[in-house]
Amino acid sequence: HRVLHTLDASDDGIFLFDADTLQYAHVNSGAVRLVGYDADELVTMTPLHLNPYRSEAEYRELVDHLLADPTATARRETRLLRKDGTEVPVEKTYRAGPMGHDGTRWIVVLARDITDRLAADAELRTREAELAEARQAVLLAEDHDRLARDLHDTVIQRLFAAGLSLQAVAAMSTDDRIYARLATT
Repeated sequence: HRVLHTLDASDDGIFLFDADTLQYAHVNSGAVRLVGYDADELVTMTPLHLNPYRSEAEYRELVDHLLADPTATARRETRLLRKDGTEVPVEKTYRAGPMGHDGTRWIVVLARDITDRLAADAELRTREAELAEARQAVLLAEDHDRLARDLHDTVIQRLFAAGLSLQAVAAMSTDDRIYARLATT
């Protein structure tokens, strides 16, 4: 009784299902909150009711793998279908439970709502893309700046050379008008 109350205290959904029939035997309060069905409804269902993206054959293969190696754990990201028809993204962890006194074999599933994590991951990818775009813009601006400096330096060098040439020509000029105009230029 104490163990069941402890399981109910978890925010995560905990589902125990029969390895042979796939029918839920127990669900905690977290599972009820996660999918919106009450516990009495859930114990009449199987994982196939909540996960239409997996076939019975896939579940059977997973169960066989877990029963063959009691230390094995399987993790899957999937979506569970809620009672209201909406879907909730979850990360599910599967393990084989201990065999019951009557020989029943159980699979324990821990289902965690990953809606917030997926939103944070999407936000992170968006920010990383924006950062990469900003870095590209900075590199482009730096390249434009370098080209402008090179062009500016080239223009100044040419003007300076032209000025020296004009001074040399002005010094050789004997006509005062030409000298004055070259000196002004």
